[in-house]
Amino acid sequence: PSAQYVYFAWPSPFGTPTFTINSFLNNAFQLTTVSYTNAHGYTTNYDIWRSGNMLTGSSISIAVS
Repeated sequence: PSAQYVYFAWPSPFGTPTFTINSFLNNAFQLTTVSYTNAHGYTTNYDIWRSGNMLTGSSISIAVS
């Protein structure tokens, strides 16, 4: 990224993810929840996580677990 936020989305029922950036635990992600309905009428919530800071660099490693 070049002065950009990192976004991660997954279904809310999956629970709260853990973010590790360059091998360090990172708790600076901000949560927004959105409801999504697909073409078949199934609705579920998705958690959208945004990094708390803009990231810049060419060797950033992000792990989500």
